[in-house]
Amino acid sequence: MNTSPTKHSTRNATLLIAAVLLAWSGFAFLNRADPTAFQRKKQPEHLSQTLHATAIDLPKGPPTVFIKNHPDTGAPITASCTTCHATRTPNRANTAKDLDAFHQGLKFNHANLSCYSCHNDQDYQTLKLADTKTIPFQEVMTLCAQCHNPQATAYKHGAHGGMNGHWDLSRGPRYKNSCITCHDPHAPQYPTLRPKFKPIDRFLDPPNQTHAKKKGTRHE
Repeated sequence: MNTSPTKHSTRNATLLIAAVLLAWSGFAFLNRADPTAFQRKKQPEHLSQTLHATAIDLPKGPPTVFIKNHPDTGAPITASCTTCHATRTPNRANTAKDLDAFHQGLKFNHANLSCYSCHNDQDYQTLKLADTKTIPFQEVMTLCAQCHNPQATAYKHGAHGGMNGHWDLSRGPRYKNSCITCHDPHAPQYPTLRPKFKPIDRFLDPPNQTHAKKKGTRHE
């Protein structure tokens, strides 16, 4: 029995529509089971496997002390810690008043710590942890975290350190400050902020008009 061309075309069209609907149903089922499956397939390979680094504003090296400006060029002349400290016996100062030669006028208010609670008197280019282990100046945040654990935990999770950049490290890098970027290590506490009276908004509560009504005068 021969079928007409019209019936043949109709059957092919029906089969094609059924195949499309079947494929779409399968995709919808898979996407419902794992809503991120399609997104992951579209995501570039380098983003799905590589996370961007977090850049932290760490010190470049041991600190230097400003001496004076060069008389000819005006460029600053600095000296490293060992330039002076290597030539004298360590001063076990507990307060800024106990400093008899260097760092005069230093503001020091860091609990009951002394200079050598953090500085290594055997090598002034390094810092010293509570267990006497020495670390480079670049690892100053390890030193701070010994006592400031709540702040270190908040820093780790992004709620401290003035984070900028991306929460999702697959989308881009993250930038954060180190402890000593914002805090003076010798007097780390921020000044107490005292709230003041709110600014007077003349559109919401015109003070001059209110005052004029009480005085019985006209406000110009």
